[in-house]
Amino acid sequence: MSKNKFKPIPKRSRDSEAIEAFAGGADVKANEESEKRPVESKTKKEGFYTTLDPEYKERIQALAYFLRLSQREVIEKALDQKYPLSSSEVKDAKKQYRKSK
Repeated sequence: MSKNKFKPIPKRSRDSEAIEAFAGGADVKANEESEKRPVESKTKKEGFYTTLDPEYKERIQALAYFLRLSQREVIEKALDQKYPLSSSEVKDAKKQYRKSK
């Protein structure tokens, strides 16, 4: 018995039709359908940077992990619960902030 226990792999024959189809490229209609992009949301999201104490950073990360949300979503939900957009306090704060710009 030989040391090689595996059978040799037989050579594959080349299918000329398959090669031509590959070399010719895909159907144009298939490419047009894949180029359709989803409509972007109307609200523009902007980057925001702040420095936090490690305690708060860890709390945000832990909640995001536990709730299976992004850290951004955790912060947004916390703000929405504490300061709803409909509250007069938030409306007044936004007015004063816009005037200060």
